[in-house]
Amino acid sequence: MPEKINIITVEKLANFSNNRPIFMLNYLNYKGIVIETGKSGKVTYIEYLKAAVPFFEKIDAEIIFKGTLVGTILGPLNETLLDEF
Repeated sequence: MPEKINIITVEKLANFSNNRPIFMLNYLNYKGIVIETGKSGKVTYIEYLKAAVPFFEKIDAEIIFKGTLVGTILGPLNETLLDEF
């Protein structure tokens, strides 16, 4: 089921100064298999990124960091880590 768009946040971003950068952090938890593609979540995400590059370039956006989580410093030790961020 698709998530609902948070209109309040969209309005805040629409009024954000063009002179200030916006940073977005995605926490990734890949599905084993994506029903719509029949491929793994990781492969589907890689294909999404390739398709998104022209849009990034159009608005002068870039991926400045991508990584894999290695452990928890603060928080529950038995919590399952996300795949990447």
